Amino acid sequence: MKDWVDPARNRTTFYGQAPRTIGEIFDHVRRTQRYYLSRTGLQLATGKPDDFLAMRKYCTRQLREYFSRSGNSTIFAIDNEQWTLKKILRFIWHDRIHGKAIVHTLQKQKDLGLINNYEDPFYFEI
Repeated sequence: MKDWVDPARNRTTFYGQAPRTIGEIFDHVRRTQRYYLSRTGLQLATGKPDDFLAMRKYCTRQLREYFSRSGNSTIFAIDNEQWTLKKILRFIWHDRIHGKAIVHTLQKQKDLGLINNYEDPFYFEI
């Protein structure tokens, strides 16, 4: 249930309203991935895939192909900020945080009887 609102996630952060649904978390992750890839000039694929891990694999494949052609020491100066491959790969850490939030939400939905089961591709073992 991608649009079920978890009341515990109904809070405001210094960035604004925290994502409350799986759909909102997913959209936030896509925007963040797009931002990190944009630091290299790469773009996310068009369309809106519904597979969290497929998005991560696409991003890492794009980065691997780019950096294997240009060398891992490439530094991008964008908006007076230095970007390296290491810095760009922070999106994986970001994905993990939100992936765990999605799994927590799915577990809540299961506990409430809203869904029968779910798959945890991250193996968080909640």
